[in-house]
Amino acid sequence: MFMGLFKSRGIVFSAVSSFIFSLFLFGVAEKSSVAKSECWMTILVHGSITPIIRKPTLNLLIRLVQDRLDGTLYQRATNLIRKDPYFTKDHPMQGLGLEKVIVDKRVPLSSTLFFSQALDLVSDWANSSGKEQKRFYYTYGWSGIVGKKIRYKDSVRFYKELSKEVTRLRKAGVDPKIRVIGFSHGGSVALDLALVCKRENLPQTFTVDEMILVGMPISTSMNPQLHSPLFRKIYNLYSRCDSVQRLDFLASGGLFSKRFFVPKKGRPLSRKLKQIEIKIMINKKSKHQNENCLDGYGDNVKILSGKSKILKNVSPYHLENWFFGWTDRGYRRDFPFYPLPVSTIIPVIVKAVDKHGCEHCSVDIRPEQNKIIVNNRDKKYFVENLFPEKKNLFEMISIVPKSFIVKRSPKEYWDHVNFCIKKAKLNTSHTF
Repeated sequence: MFMGLFKSRGIVFSAVSSFIFSLFLFGVAEKSSVAKSECWMTILVHGSITPIIRKPTLNLLIRLVQDRLDGTLYQRATNLIRKDPYFTKDHPMQGLGLEKVIVDKRVPLSSTLFFSQALDLVSDWANSSGKEQKRFYYTYGWSGIVGKKIRYKDSVRFYKELSKEVTRLRKAGVDPKIRVIGFSHGGSVALDLALVCKRENLPQTFTVDEMILVGMPISTSMNPQLHSPLFRKIYNLYSRCDSVQRLDFLASGGLFSKRFFVPKKGRPLSRKLKQIEIKIMINKKSKHQNENCLDGYGDNVKILSGKSKILKNVSPYHLENWFFGWTDRGYRRDFPFYPLPVSTIIPVIVKAVDKHGCEHCSVDIRPEQNKIIVNNRDKKYFVENLFPEKKNLFEMISIVPKSFIVKRSPKEYWDHVNFCIKKAKLNTSHTF
């Protein structure tokens, strides 16, 4: 009798032990799955709004140099241009402030949506960490005015709104990593977050894991921001075919702005910074071209360096970094990425540079061969697939419906600009 009771208790004890052990394993597995996932918050910051500056008056030039733009007709007209939906149709830009990109079938199609979808697709392809990634996309809309004082105010608002959104997400149980992609002077607005944190004595409630600057006009006065603890990694992407990047005559430390950061005397650049020259090379269309030559990257230094006569340099212009192909200006119809902006492949560029790049390197993109070549300027070349096998540029391009690709005319563009100028003149007596 006692032996039977002992056996039955043993069976019950064994069953309970197995149940508790299974619960323990389930808990460990659940924690493990949580540990293998991460959340990314990507914020897109547009560049300056410059149609009026293309035809500046002497008075406007003087005010630009003096940085006294408050109350000017230039400021008022630019504010109206910034609110006109027409100017958001060819690049990622929404309303003023921090706005989430809504991905929903009920939401109208837009350049901001296409840009976010393309970026998300390439992020999937570039994700080799084994961690599941949940991604949120935002835009930060600022005034678009080139004056430093007004731009700084935009940075203050950016810092406060970003801090508020990160706090909200954390309360909801999400602790996001932050990636900021700033185009042209949108990069200046983003980089000035470091100044805002320091000057305004604001609490540092977040850290930017990846600060990515694309075609930003650079001056040596920006160097201190690179050392800020607010940024974990900084990437400066530029193209030597981008002439607009060097046209900022308001940049301090030189007559015009620069493409990349240079150290000041006695003050080296931050080790967090990686500077990347973007190149895009394609085959020349020649009947004497040896197409197979491009497939053998191994020992052909001329092909690896891009100096071969069978290659053509089609590196991006300023707007091709950020705008879609249907913009009225500055985007070539035969550009290899047409109609997408180059910034949509930033995840694969960053991945290749993190793996092979040094502090200052070039990334040569060969879309026809699906290759990306990292050159560390020491005659060492690292070649990888641009996209994973069975993935290609056409899959990215298919995100944009063909019906949406309608080239806009310069006349239509300037009609909108002139309407905003006339409207601004009715409300102010100031001149440009």
